[in-house]
This record gives sequence, C-alpha cells and structure tokens, in this order.
Amino acid sequence: MQTINEARLESDLAYRFGYLTEFMGFGPEDIDAIHGAARSWLLWYRPWSMRST
Repeated sequence: MQTINEARLESDLAYRFGYLTEFMGFGPEDIDAIHGAARSWLLWYRPWSMRST
C-alpha cells in the first residue's frame, strides 16, 4: 500500500499528475495517442488568418 502525501497532492502539480496517471493506469501509449490526436486537430483547426486562400 502506498502512502499519499495529501498536502503535496494539493500543492505539487507534478506529484498530482504522477498520482493520477498511476491511479488510472495511464501510460506512454496513452500520451502518444493524445499527442497524435492533438497534431491532427491542430492541422485541421488553424486560425482563419493562417489558412491559404
């Protein structure tokens, strides 16, 4: 059983992220999937001023 530092969980973003990813079973494959989706979305949703006419 792991001990959770509640005060640190509330104040340290990296600690909180680590706790949540471990709790949810979030791994490198999930991060790759998010990055891939973000790239696709950013290519599709460029501001109108940046689109060629």
